[in-house]
This record gives sequence, structure tokens and C-alpha cells, in this order.
Amino acid sequence: MKNDIDTLKKNDPNAIIVLLGDHGPYLTKNCTELRNFKLDLIDKYDVQDRYGTFLAINWPDEVSFEGNNIEIVQDILPAILETITENKDLFNELKVDRKFFDRFDSIIGGVNVLNGVIKGGKDNGKPLFEKRLYQINN
Repeated sequence: MKNDIDTLKKNDPNAIIVLLGDHGPYLTKNCTELRNFKLDLIDKYDVQDRYGTFLAINWPDEVSFEGNNIEIVQDILPAILETITENKDLFNELKVDRKFFDRFDSIIGGVNVLNGVIKGGKDNGKPLFEKRLYQINN
């Protein structure tokens, strides 16, 4: 993957490169679903493990990314469009409505996330992630 990124940057230094996953790795407790766990045993790391995902965006040097409130994968394109057009209203106009559609309540044992805050479980009321944006400069 590193070779692919290096090739993209070499051939087009102004390319915006997006790398992402679609869900967490399911490494805690019993893999994908948290069935038969008491709420006080489900912590933020269990929730992060199922709903947190990897996202990396390589911006060209001349582009200043302000750090939109990217919460879901569908927010990536509105964030990119707002940044490259410099239209500060575009992200809010195009972002996906924040509705939580967890049809499978057992995935995180009845614990949910609303506006980045955990609802239920051991870490009720705490943010899912303390820091959501890291900027690395080469």
C-alpha cells in the first residue's frame, strides 16, 4: 500500500488520497457481537472496537484542511468538497443526517453512540474518542 501511495504522490503531487476501513476489527470480548454481556461490562473500548474505523486523508501541501466534524464515512466527500471549493457551508449542506440505525441491538449489547457520546454501558456519557483528529506533517 505504501508503494501505491508513493506512486500516486509521485505521479500527481496534488492528489487527495483517502484510505479508510468500514468498521472496527472486533478484537474485544466475543468478536462481532456483545451478546450476553451486562451493560456495566461494556466499555468505550468495546464500542470503539466495533464502530471506530481507520481514516487517513493525504492533502496536497497547498490545501489547508480545517478538520470538519467527520463522524461517519459518508462525511468524507462533503469534507473534501468543502475544503477544495473553500465553500464553508458545503459540509453542513451535504453531510448525512445523524440518525443512528443500529438494527442489531446485540452488536454492542444495547450501548449506542449519539453525537460522539456513549449512551449506556460502563462509560455512559463519555466521548467515544477523546481526540478524533491527528495531523501528521511530513
